[in-house]
Amino acid sequence: TLLKGADVAMYIAKRNRNEYAIYSPEHDNYNAHRLELLHDLRAAIQHHDIGIAFQPKLDLRNQIITGVEALARWTHPKHGIIPPNDFIPILEQTGLIKTFTLQILEKAVGYCKNCNNKGYRLSVAVNLSMHNLHDTNLPQQIAAILDRHNLDKQFLMLEITESAIMHNPELSLKILTELNTMGVQLSVDDFGTGYSSLSYLKRLPVQQLKIDRSFVSDMMDDRDDATIVRSTIDLAHNLGLNTVAEGVETEQVLETLKQMHCDHAQGYLISRPLSPDDFMSYLLAGEW
Repeated sequence: TLLKGADVAMYIAKRNRNEYAIYSPEHDNYNAHRLELLHDLRAAIQHHDIGIAFQPKLDLRNQIITGVEALARWTHPKHGIIPPNDFIPILEQTGLIKTFTLQILEKAVGYCKNCNNKGYRLSVAVNLSMHNLHDTNLPQQIAAILDRHNLDKQFLMLEITESAIMHNPELSLKILTELNTMGVQLSVDDFGTGYSSLSYLKRLPVQQLKIDRSFVSDMMDDRDDATIVRSTIDLAHNLGLNTVAEGVETEQVLETLKQMHCDHAQGYLISRPLSPDDFMSYLLAGEW
């Protein structure tokens, strides 16, 4: 019990970036189940047991699939499927996120190369965390993965949230500039939900803004959301960036996004996340 309490205090100190924290049961969300997940996550990463799924992105101008987002999937041997929202925070709070991200990149890049070999010129997007952006070895590690699979750098898109960038903007800018110089594509994820610092946005070497699903899903019923979506698309285009709308679930939303000249759409209307085999079948079916 003492050791578990010490672990809880350590994770809280890391999360809050304080030098120390005092254990308090009232604020303890690191319960026994969570600590068990942490133990099993370490083992899953060690044995490369974290799976991957792909959600397609639709090019709204040409009506074809031009890319996918790679999403982590973990099936626990006892508890079954564990949602990413349950295990990603654990990875971020313990430092395991760096190794985990490299494993996802390895699988995503390898699959993307396989698709390209079969005649599908698709890009693959992988999410980076704040911890990845603070790792000065990241550009070299990504370059090594791309070289191993002989994938053209333009087919890899790295997605970064505003909050991750703004936690240490100068270091983030340095890492992102190095990645951009390599030829890797960069995207700001969940745009509009974080700091939305336009002074930093104009300095960032990014090619894309992803409009958060919270605005897209309600834009037919909420005029403010519709205005935010339209304004974000106009802002991006004026800065020379393309846009992706997340959370597209209805034909009406899709048609409205086309009228707003949004570049790409992602969501359940186009496809739910698919296993590698199911995604290949999806491409062969040729719906888009």
